[in-house]
Amino acid sequence: MGYYLFPNVADAEPLEFPHMVLLGYSEKPDINSWACGGSLISKRFVPTAASCEHLGNKDEPRFANWARVGELDYISETDHASPKDYKIIQRIIHPNYKSTSLYHDIALFRLERDVDFSPYVRSICLNTNNKLKPSNSYEMATGWGKTDVALLPSSHLLKVSMNTISAE
Repeated sequence: MGYYLFPNVADAEPLEFPHMVLLGYSEKPDINSWACGGSLISKRFVPTAASCEHLGNKDEPRFANWARVGELDYISETDHASPKDYKIIQRIIHPNYKSTSLYHDIALFRLERDVDFSPYVRSICLNTNNKLKPSNSYEMATGWGKTDVALLPSSHLLKVSMNTISAE
């Protein structure tokens, strides 16, 4: 029996999160290179965690080179998705980010060319309201991460409803 990180996790449905981007860590996009996620905010920019800039150690880092849009399950060919891969040409890391800290873990990746929008690929709507939601409200988190400490990351895009906490 595993220890579940998120007990209410579920598979995302086709077209449910068209802003999600899967990041690839090889010279050419292939099934074994996918790891972190991000969100499309325009036709060329993807914010993500700075800790997703590269995988591995300092001596042999594997950098995020690919952004896959329109993906639902990177192993399945029958998931009703229409994924396309775009080359990452610039990685902008928060200047105060340190891998040993939880703070400033944000980066912005620029793509080589404009992403083609479709029903499967859209930019996320950013909240421009400066007011924070009350701490008893819920937000949706998405990604291809682990749901159990003993398991590998999911190949299928997942969603989980999470309670917000106060910023104070």
